[in-house]
Amino acid sequence: MKHNYQDFIVQNVSVIIGSALIGLGVRFVMLEKGADQFTANSIFWIVILIGLVFYTALVLLGVSLFEFYKRLRNKNNPDKLNIQTETDEQFINPSDTTEINSSENVEILEENNVDTNTIREIQQQKKVQQENEKLQIALNYTLNQFALYVSNEDLDLLCNAVICYSKKENISNSKLIETTGLSNLDLYHFGWNIWNHFKPVKQEEVSKLLKMAFSTLQDIELDSIKSHLKDDPQKGIIKIVEDISIF
Repeated sequence: MKHNYQDFIVQNVSVIIGSALIGLGVRFVMLEKGADQFTANSIFWIVILIGLVFYTALVLLGVSLFEFYKRLRNKNNPDKLNIQTETDEQFINPSDTTEINSSENVEILEENNVDTNTIREIQQQKKVQQENEKLQIALNYTLNQFALYVSNEDLDLLCNAVICYSKKENISNSKLIETTGLSNLDLYHFGWNIWNHFKPVKQEEVSKLLKMAFSTLQDIELDSIKSHLKDDPQKGIIKIVEDISIF
């Protein structure tokens, strides 16, 4: 469309320039023959106007002849038009589509059901694998943070508590974990990092984990533990981190 518009402008400019050149030639001849400037200029503009009118008349005549030719051709070839119409109808006519019988429908449904079950099993396996990988990251982080500050037995208890937390199971440690060299702030930071790793889970749950696991938090209310989980993020031995997989 843009190309046609440009062609239209070029054609009209060419006609105007051609008419102007002819007008200049006629004006020059009139001046040679002794005509005054006003007469020569008037003839110049008249020549341009005649050129434009003549060009417009030719264009209109060409369009009229083309339309007449199209009507005459369609009138002489009605069968071709009907064939094209029937061909188009064949493509859009729903009555020509092949229907699938009931037995074929059953087979398709059975195959689809098999495919769906396979996909469901694959997705379930992926989910389990992702959960296991996520748990392993949490256990590695726990071992890394507490190896120097708790006994081996207590470290096993803490890892077991993290496993129960990840599976949303009740934590039932028979023995409270004793830490050496860690403050409650460190335990709060540990709790927040574990919560952030396994979220979305309510922070009340990780507060229960801390209270059930560590002896120094036994006498502190759950709401108080929750409210201090992210106190002074960069203080203490265990600090707040957004991604525990770096450990």
